Amino acid sequence: MAKVGGNVPTAEGLVEAERSIRNAHISLDLDIANRPDSGIKIIRHTYYAADGACTTLPDVIVEAGSTTKAVFKAVDNKHRLKGCLLYQIVRADAAPSSANDLYLLLAWRIKPGGNAYMMLDLLENRKGVIVWDTRRLESHYKEYIREQLQTTKSAQTRTWAMDNDSAFTVRVNMNDACIGSMKVDIIKAESPLDEKRPFFVSPQRCDTISWSTIDGTSAYNNPSVSYLFGSSVDISVHNNCDNLLLCNPSISVLKGKHKSDSLRDITPHEDRVIKLKSASMIRGRTHGCIVYELVEFSGLAPVIWNRRTFLVIDVITVPNAAEKRKVAVQLFTALGPSFSAANDGLPEKAHRDVFCQYMTTHGRPFTYRMDKMNLKLDLSFDRERHARLYVRLSQVSRCPQEDKPLFFAVEKICAPSSSVLEAIQNALRNLDKHLHHRLRLCENKTNGPRGEKNGFILEQLYPDKEESFKEFHIGCTNSRLRSGEAYLHGLPVPKDKQSDLYIHMIEPVAHFDDGFVCLLVLMQNMDASLVNSTSDSSKPPIQGYTALILYTPKHKGEDATDLVKYLLTYAKMPPNSSYDAGHLMDREIQFPGEKAHLCVYQAAAPPHVLAVSLENSLGHNALHAKQSNHFAHWNSSNYRMSKDSYPTAPPPRSIRISVLNVHAGLKLRLIDYIASGVPVNNISSQAVSHGSEFAAYFEFSAQDCRSTVLLRFVFDNEASIGMDVQIDLELPSFSENGNKAQQTTIIRYVDSNNCTVAGMKPHRLDTVYNIAPDGSDDNSDQPEICTNCSLMARQAQSHMPTIPAYAVAIRHGCRSNSLLNFDACVTIAESA
Repeated sequence: MAKVGGNVPTAEGLVEAERSIRNAHISLDLDIANRPDSGIKIIRHTYYAADGACTTLPDVIVEAGSTTKAVFKAVDNKHRLKGCLLYQIVRADAAPSSANDLYLLLAWRIKPGGNAYMMLDLLENRKGVIVWDTRRLESHYKEYIREQLQTTKSAQTRTWAMDNDSAFTVRVNMNDACIGSMKVDIIKAESPLDEKRPFFVSPQRCDTISWSTIDGTSAYNNPSVSYLFGSSVDISVHNNCDNLLLCNPSISVLKGKHKSDSLRDITPHEDRVIKLKSASMIRGRTHGCIVYELVEFSGLAPVIWNRRTFLVIDVITVPNAAEKRKVAVQLFTALGPSFSAANDGLPEKAHRDVFCQYMTTHGRPFTYRMDKMNLKLDLSFDRERHARLYVRLSQVSRCPQEDKPLFFAVEKICAPSSSVLEAIQNALRNLDKHLHHRLRLCENKTNGPRGEKNGFILEQLYPDKEESFKEFHIGCTNSRLRSGEAYLHGLPVPKDKQSDLYIHMIEPVAHFDDGFVCLLVLMQNMDASLVNSTSDSSKPPIQGYTALILYTPKHKGEDATDLVKYLLTYAKMPPNSSYDAGHLMDREIQFPGEKAHLCVYQAAAPPHVLAVSLENSLGHNALHAKQSNHFAHWNSSNYRMSKDSYPTAPPPRSIRISVLNVHAGLKLRLIDYIASGVPVNNISSQAVSHGSEFAAYFEFSAQDCRSTVLLRFVFDNEASIGMDVQIDLELPSFSENGNKAQQTTIIRYVDSNNCTVAGMKPHRLDTVYNIAPDGSDDNSDQPEICTNCSLMARQAQSHMPTIPAYAVAIRHGCRSNSLLNFDACVTIAESA
């Protein structure tokens, strides 16, 4: 009821007022009051008007005890008004702060009709890393703010402190009307600090990607958490290489849905974005696994010969638990000829069988040695519920610390045969009974029924079967396995930082006494830094292992073991000879006219059985031939590949070792050798008398970055003294000198117990090879090889009266500009 004597509104007045409100532009008056006792001031504002415009700018600095006002207006009464305002928070006394940069964020949205929403938040970023501007604030608004706005029914507050003092509270109220009013009060804190930290703004949000470091740390340490909304991930894959093709893509969306276009190949210096999103908006989970195959862009050759190589991107993000947002980005390889990344269900199987064991919250970079390039794999994962994952493949000149691709066992390669699996499955089911030891499975899968003169034999030389089988044993009772035979046995668990030694011999069934055998040297240890290692005593211990392939004459008794131990004492261990769970060691075993394939593999998932599998030669022509499935796919594309071209295997490296005796009073005789390469010529016990020359040729696999040959001679004048000639090759990309190769020859003197002889100093020559900048034809007579040393001559010091005085000269050389064929010549003369 109107007051007596007051003005009574007329009907015309009410209609006019309603029309005025309806025709008015949607607007927001934003008033900020910084109380005198707040202890802070706000400076350097930045705003972003998503819809509408700022018609009145606020003050640049709002000191304690001051106020300011900003006005935002929509285009007209039919358009909504939305945007945000950002101020940096500093101490009121202007004292420097050691903490992260801190910001006050205010956001709003007003719809036509008066429905209003607001948001108050605190942001922080590393000091000096980000300079906020409109573009960066716009990106943050679109990615995070617009989904966090809430109704204006109640006030919002945040309480925090600068440098653990100067605690303050920000309180915001806003009306629910098209002519909006937001009141912001900054006061001295009257309550404890919020449990929720300020939102950490990652550098990636500002176009500076923060890549994970080798120790697994990341700049993204404070991801946000939401209990109401879904999740998503944008995966950006960058191919920064000159001659790398990412092809045959395949994706499995285990949770959520694929929102971007269908996957396509990624050519050099190209990138692709794959978008995944949760299917549900309420705590929706997003999980996808993507696989690309890697080949050379020019010629489409495999990046690792004998293998199929793949990039896997396995990522999970959830809205309500930051610790469950994980990623695994690595390379893996397979040996199956018909295996293809385009197979349906491959990514899901890769996640289930291998990569679920390797998912971490940040990931880390990897460097891999391919046949013709070194690849570095970087990633950046911000761990937000709407996550961004960046994956980058780039070429590096060298990778002194090499990572190994994980292995995906397919087509029964490295997996037990069905008959063997049936025999051992009970032992694998009841793994708790074998916690006090490890399990090793040895199987001979080569062709050749027992009794026939074909196939191969796999035999454990050291330790003997009585020692090896005493813990636990199933299968063949003989440690000498013929075709189709296998056994599973237990090994004692070594203590921390200790390793054991096991030596297996491989030889053809039709072996000749003057031939050579292949030795598999295995060592397992407890101190491998495995991703999925655990101290849980209820689970079997996880082991790392070292595997070496050596060739030597067939020995009797413990002679082979003694020679191996001696070589391991002095030879450099190849950096790519150590393996963790999930990695495969495989080598082609070569004998005159016969080949086999040896695999050593320890699965990443339980029961952690180390499998030693001798198999038939895999037929790599079928694996890499263009008529196979994956080449048929490539031929249908527009990539450069001649119809008549086939990928060719990388050439092996070789070394020729000669020993020339020009000393009339000395006579040498070769009694033994051991090498990581295959002897090409017949190396039997040879006498090196005056005027004669001994020569030996060895070939090394292109997989090996370090190779070793040890030749043992004795003096006929003093048979108790041995002269060991050891040659080590360290190939490009692994040398400490960078893109160079190093050849080392050492001559040392040993007695019958493999101990160095006192008074007889060793001789050594080191040579570094470097391809000349201009390069040259490999077939030229004068290849442009630069060396810093090629010849040394030294008088030998001998206190043995039976050995006359003599001198030793060592010469090195390289017969090809591509560092494929090396020479080492040792000359024995009467004087230097």
